[in-house]
Amino acid sequence: MRDHLLAVGRITGVYGVKGWLRVHSETHPADNIFTYQPWLVRRDQSRADMQTLRVIEFREHGKGYVVRLEGVEDRSRAETYSHATIYVDKHQLPTLPVEEFYWHELEGMEVFADTDGKAILLGKVAQMMATGANDVMVVRGCEGSPDERERLIPWLAHVVAKVDMARGRIDVIWHPDD
Repeated sequence: MRDHLLAVGRITGVYGVKGWLRVHSETHPADNIFTYQPWLVRRDQSRADMQTLRVIEFREHGKGYVVRLEGVEDRSRAETYSHATIYVDKHQLPTLPVEEFYWHELEGMEVFADTDGKAILLGKVAQMMATGANDVMVVRGCEGSPDERERLIPWLAHVVAKVDMARGRIDVIWHPDD
């Protein structure tokens, strides 16, 4: 996958007979997916080709959205996009204030714990997830870490000591045995 692309949602199925599609958004807030145009849609995960599509119209429907895309005028054409992944160019995302990060920027970074003045590699950020209280880093052990454990580390000011984007490193106040 091209480094400049970011998956922001997926087409989950068709809606009606006039070419509308059901969409699940991974953006926050969910309707931000419609501010990023055009969409690059990948229909077949085994193929490298992508198609550029523009949203003509959208509306909330149930727990997601339904959309009408340029050039998709009937149900049979819409069915060709069912279960496709929606990508956008990362450069379309707004610049965040200092010390704020997009989750995709944190994924893959190494996480170090300071234990008795010694930095210990806990692993790499496999993914970020939202919980009711705060965001959480899912950190998986990797080469150089003391074990292969998966750790759930809260993204809280008193836990995350430093984020060094240039070095791909996150320092946390966390005991390796936790």
